[in-house]
Amino acid sequence: MHGVYDILKSLKLGDHKWDVNNYDYVDIVNNLTDNDLEIVRLIDSIGDGELSAIGITIQHQDLVRKLPKELGCDFYESNLYGFCTITYEEMRHGFILKELASLVKNGKSFIENATGNHLYELMYETNTLYKNAYESLLSYLLGEITNIELYSSIESHIESNNFRKIIINIKKDEIKHKAAWIKIISRMVKSKDVHRKNFTDAVISSHFIHQAEVSNYFVQGANDVSRFFTTSTYKKVLEDKYETLIQIFGELPISKRDLFYEFSEYYNKKIKKVN
Repeated sequence: MHGVYDILKSLKLGDHKWDVNNYDYVDIVNNLTDNDLEIVRLIDSIGDGELSAIGITIQHQDLVRKLPKELGCDFYESNLYGFCTITYEEMRHGFILKELASLVKNGKSFIENATGNHLYELMYETNTLYKNAYESLLSYLLGEITNIELYSSIESHIESNNFRKIIINIKKDEIKHKAAWIKIISRMVKSKDVHRKNFTDAVISSHFIHQAEVSNYFVQGANDVSRFFTTSTYKKVLEDKYETLIQIFGELPISKRDLFYEFSEYYNKKIKKVN
């Protein structure tokens, strides 16, 4: 039951690591430079993407329930980690980014004025992305890699110390999530040949999907932050995804070149959909 131990340990660390209630958001916004005010406006939709983690967790549970019990029961770690840690910590990211953006854009608190309609949309009115639970679980992991590089790039453009600290804390959470998903998926791959096969198939069919695509705000958000995806950042994302998959599987059914090409083509089509 070492998987449960890891999850309980992560919950303890996550609960005490940083508290979003300790920030004076109005003061942070009032002291932002013009450069940082523009960055906050751009990451508004990224806040929606973070909140949509609740939506992908719900989708993942539904997909697990469709599996035969002898396979579905092996997803207990991903179910617990998704419900207990991911939804909590990604919600934390989403509310803090939306709070800053709302204060900058219209001078109002998002947290105090958030509506049930908006949150319902992010939880339940979501896009169907995956054919099975293996694809959704793999997407959890690979999406975190993109998030880490995105926040690293945003951090490098920020001038205000308090705003930078918030982005650093979010990035640290994403790094922790990546490490946890690697452990969870690796254990499943090693446990049964059928899991290895199904995850390997998922690499081919869904390696390019970002989990935030469940949200209808994903395309807008990707477009808004495209300025932070430099050639160097883009290369880091692709290299890290490939090395992470090699770490888990040892070898892949797709070449590095084809993996890069398919990801690039998919991403470029997504961005082109924005006006």
